Amino acid sequence: MQAIINSHSGEQNVISQLALTWRTMFAQLSITYGKDQLSAAKKLADTLIKAFGEQSYSVSQSDADLQDSVDETRHPGLKTLNQRVKKALDPQHNFG
Repeated sequence: MQAIINSHSGEQNVISQLALTWRTMFAQLSITYGKDQLSAAKKLADTLIKAFGEQSYSVSQSDADLQDSVDETRHPGLKTLNQRVKKALDPQHNFG
């Protein structure tokens, strides 16, 4: 992960937290960025989501704008479920 973060130059900073128990591991990443760095921060987030998926780690929480990237790493049934829930809760597409 550190190699991916280092390869994305710019003003993004990644704050990470790791929790390891005897059965599970949780990693929480927060990407901070300047006012004009939103697109670069989203690109970094997309790359990290794909990297977690390739290593068989599930992404459980993300920003609404990144949900499509998260859905690509999951089983197609979960993607369909998420789309149906989003359509029911946000029919006018106000949130991403």
